[in-house]
Amino acid sequence: QNTAVNWLAYGAYFLVISVPTLIFIMGLSFLIMSIIRNQAVTFVVLLGYVAISLFYLQDKVYYLFDYMAFNIPLTFSDFVGFGNLETILIHRGMYLSLGIAFIFYTVLLLRRLPHSESMRIFSFLFGTIALAGGIFLGSMHVGSFLKNQNLREEMISLNDQYLDVKQLAISNYDIQLNHQGGTISCEATLDARNDANETLSTVLFSLNPGLNLTRLTVNGKEQAFERKLGLVELTRLQVAPGEQLKLGFSYSGTINEAACFLDIDDET
Repeated sequence: QNTAVNWLAYGAYFLVISVPTLIFIMGLSFLIMSIIRNQAVTFVVLLGYVAISLFYLQDKVYYLFDYMAFNIPLTFSDFVGFGNLETILIHRGMYLSLGIAFIFYTVLLLRRLPHSESMRIFSFLFGTIALAGGIFLGSMHVGSFLKNQNLREEMISLNDQYLDVKQLAISNYDIQLNHQGGTISCEATLDARNDANETLSTVLFSLNPGLNLTRLTVNGKEQAFERKLGLVELTRLQVAPGEQLKLGFSYSGTINEAACFLDIDDET
């Protein structure tokens, strides 16, 4: 009896699932009916389309064909809301735009005397704009996934190049983190030591590529570094065996989640 109902979530699901799906399938139905002009055939075609999208296409091409949002992740959290809100809005906006375009084009295909030439121009103009918007959002949707996939592949390839590089041993972390809206700002201090039996000329650290490293110090002095995607390489630094260092990192930005869990295969 003390369980609260999040009415905002119910409203959000109605807007991102029901509205775009209904407008799209109605627009598609009207358009196919206007072209085929046979109700029975139209019904069979639509039924086949629904079956193909549900049982075959499913999550293929990054959920592009999932017009009902049946497979795309839509988990809503009371704490952070939708974890992939941008992806959801682009995907559902695509189907909303396509549905509107189909409805406007249906007006043009109706066999009747036109009441107004301006209305035909209006329908063609806004139908074309909506169709272009749907195609653009679809390309954005696929492009964002391809960009993330390419980033992961590049990071994995880069990490493989440094597999044999010996790393400093970290004995202590002190991280001061501040949230600034949708971004974070961090001051990190690390105690490190060279436990290898050789001098290290290549010193590497990992930092999410969505974070911008603004300052790096070694024992309180500014240290030059080179950023390579998710790696930070300290340049012009020699660390003798057993030498201890106190490293300071200042960075800020937004975590790029595509760069996380590189050890897990893409399918999983």
